[in-house]
Amino acid sequence: LITAELLKRFKKGDRFINIVRCALFDGAALVQIFKSGHLFAVGLDVHEHEPHVNQKLCKMRNVT
Repeated sequence: LITAELLKRFKKGDRFINIVRCALFDGAALVQIFKSGHLFAVGLDVHEHEPHVNQKLCKMRNVT
């Protein structure tokens, strides 16, 4: 549901937090938008392909 196009509509400096128990967001798009500096922080209780966690997100600062 949360695609790259929707993530681009967030205000610069916003935080993305996901606590919904389903495949809600595009993980690759989230990595791309976050790396661009558009988002300030990401908080994830749920990951796109659990139990597998996107290793790129794990290594990023301001991602919890």
